Amino acid sequence: MTAATQVSGRPTKPPRSKVIYAGIIAFVVITALSVSERWGIGLDLFGIAEDLGNGRDIIYQLLHPNWAFLPKVVDPLIETFQIAVVASFIGCGLALPISFLASRTTAPNRPTLTISRGILSVVRAIPDFLYALIFVAAIGIGALPGILALIFFDIGVVAKLLSETVDGVDDGPIEAVDAGGSSRTQMVRWAVLPQVLPNYVAFSLYEGRKQSQHVIPGCIGRAPSPPREPFELVLPVLCHRSLGIGRPLLSNPCPEFECPLEVRAWNASVPNA
Repeated sequence: MTAATQVSGRPTKPPRSKVIYAGIIAFVVITALSVSERWGIGLDLFGIAEDLGNGRDIIYQLLHPNWAFLPKVVDPLIETFQIAVVASFIGCGLALPISFLASRTTAPNRPTLTISRGILSVVRAIPDFLYALIFVAAIGIGALPGILALIFFDIGVVAKLLSETVDGVDDGPIEAVDAGGSSRTQMVRWAVLPQVLPNYVAFSLYEGRKQSQHVIPGCIGRAPSPPREPFELVLPVLCHRSLGIGRPLLSNPCPEFECPLEVRAWNASVPNA
């Protein structure tokens, strides 16, 4: 065998990238600063270990509920489900045309696209609990504020998800419909909607199922107007009534969650409160 045909040895293994070591060191440093008492959140692992047993009483109460209170929550649960159904139907119905205005594929022009996406960003950034506070302060306690709060929440979520789905549709049917001289409305109806309809149904069903489990409608749906200005009592009333659905089911409710005396007196005056 000549020198030209001799097989060389194993090639030299390339060195490890220094980026990996730098990333590990940066992760450790950032984590240490985040949990430190001076620069971070002051994480106390020993305190966590000592407090692990505090949830034992709560778990025991959850496993031994007071079933005598169950008949009192049937009507609020039914009303919560009704509010969720109405809000999901209206919110998801309004989200369908709005999503076409917020999609690059179906928006009529650039200003409409920018404005629609900006409005959706604002609507989606406001939490549903804040919507509930706003509408309770404006309208009063009842089923309508819960419906309006969930409608705005559904519009923000469903319109955002569906507009992104519209952006990814196949361009073939759109080009075929445009070649036939159709209008933009006809293009959306016959080329885009059939492609995104399964996703729209899935998004709507998901929102409807999630809203049926929501605590906001049940908190504000079954009471007359509070005795004072809405902003003064709406937050403690909402918090107390949201806890009031579950707390009586516990055999020994925790006294730490007691709301102000005025709010408790008002809740006691409300039927089935």
